[in-house]
Amino acid sequence: MSIPIQPKIWHEYDEKRRQAESDAAFRRMEVYQKIPRIREIDQALEQTGISAVRAYLQSPEKSKEELLLELKKNNQKLRNEKKELLLEAQIPENYADPVYQCPYCKDTGFVDGKRCRCLVQRLIDDAYEASGIREELMRNNFQTFNIGLFSRNVLEGQKVSPRKNMANVSKMAYAFAEQFPNNEPHSMIFYGGPGTGKTFLCDCIAKMILDRGFTVLYLTANQLCSAMEEYRFHRNAEMQDKAQLIHDQISEVDLLIIDDLGSEYLNQVTAADLFECFNQRILKNKATLVSTNLEPERLRSLYMDRLYSRFKGYYQFVPFFGPDLRTINR
Repeated sequence: MSIPIQPKIWHEYDEKRRQAESDAAFRRMEVYQKIPRIREIDQALEQTGISAVRAYLQSPEKSKEELLLELKKNNQKLRNEKKELLLEAQIPENYADPVYQCPYCKDTGFVDGKRCRCLVQRLIDDAYEASGIREELMRNNFQTFNIGLFSRNVLEGQKVSPRKNMANVSKMAYAFAEQFPNNEPHSMIFYGGPGTGKTFLCDCIAKMILDRGFTVLYLTANQLCSAMEEYRFHRNAEMQDKAQLIHDQISEVDLLIIDDLGSEYLNQVTAADLFECFNQRILKNKATLVSTNLEPERLRSLYMDRLYSRFKGYYQFVPFFGPDLRTINR
């Protein structure tokens, strides 16, 4: 069962499509004014069907195949002429084509009868627009990343400084986003104390992957477990669409980010839901990014071997350490 699409979202898509086509029509008129012959060529190409019928009636002695071949050759000749005229005028060949925000669905929201990834992401954004995630990603991204915030001092028990570690981790994070979905490692767990940059780098990765046209579902562990519980028990009518969306996308979204794993209220039901979530992602070879304040051994004792074995087998553990930057900034 798919969640319903709100009228406001249909309206947005209609407006985007109309705007792209209106802009293209304006650019087309610019071309016609500069090169009137192109208008004649376009009109001739648009009347291909009428020309085919007319040729068939006027030349009954020719077979349909012969007439279609002649028409095809004539159309190609016109296209070549148009291309040469545009080249001479230094106008790009696709100048008058509509520039859609989504090249896959051409701002219709659907590809081959299925929801386009842009529409799926729009539904996700709509469900979580109150959380301000988009505004957060504008602040937290690779362009605003500042390695100078991290200490040069090597802490007791560590081989490198927080700055050196973060330089290595941020490089790995950038490669993860740049190479997605063919990234290696395929899934990661960022672990370490609060304020060490885990959530910031999750935001950086999310922003870059979204900008590249992939879908991202970004949830705290508590949001995920609450939604899964609502999907199971249907206790809150206002939450049902959101819960349905999360359930539908857990195994389908290109990248799932679960922030602050270990902060959720854990019981047998939530533990089962978490296992099912991670297991579905693994079975479908979908990338998942997790951040947690818990060390690996604490994760093992909290989630037991059934889930932890999935982490060890399919995720790369990435350590974060150093002072709490949020406390320092304050």
